[in-house]
Amino acid sequence: MKSLLPKLLTAFCATLVFAGCSSTNTLQLQKAEKTENQQTEKRPVVIEPVNNRLNKTAILSPIVRASGAPSYLAADFYAHLENSLLSSDEKVKNQRTTAKILKENNITNLHGISPKVSKRLNVKNLLQPTITRFQLIGKKFHVEKTGVSRTRWVGVIEGNIRAVSIKTGQLLASIPFREKVVFDKLPRPITRDWAMEDYGKYLIKTVVTQNIATAVLKNKALTGK
Repeated sequence: MKSLLPKLLTAFCATLVFAGCSSTNTLQLQKAEKTENQQTEKRPVVIEPVNNRLNKTAILSPIVRASGAPSYLAADFYAHLENSLLSSDEKVKNQRTTAKILKENNITNLHGISPKVSKRLNVKNLLQPTITRFQLIGKKFHVEKTGVSRTRWVGVIEGNIRAVSIKTGQLLASIPFREKVVFDKLPRPITRDWAMEDYGKYLIKTVVTQNIATAVLKNKALTGK
């Protein structure tokens, strides 16, 4: 029995050492995994940008065919469309430069642009807005509680934007729009002292910046794809 005791003690110690090593290894592995997970959580997620940008574009002054349209309609429509595209970081050529080149070359038909003129314009697409309807419709109503007569105003604008390839003269897209704004939804203190021009300008700004410019940006025929 005495001769076996040293061997048993040696085996028992070896087992303890092995178990201690295994426990240490396990703890080290768990610690390493925890550190790796923390680094993964801290590591920023890279999202590849989507290449869905407009080709370099020039906007022509809107053609107004709406009867009784106000004098500010074309200029305001153009300004808000241009600013909306520029604020989206799109490449838009100045309208004055484009109009000057077209006028110098006596070009009125967008489908008949020569390669020489195309090179001078240095754009891929031309956008030609056309406005066929612009109305501010007022309907009077009586407020029984106060005994006061008021007018409920609604604004309507219709038309389309034609997009033409400057290189081929091909019609790339025709983007129709028909938008309406119910001014009753605005807080009364804002519209209390408004004149007709205030309603008209609000209509143009709202529909162009919120809807029409968005429709242009989303049109796949005008992008680099």
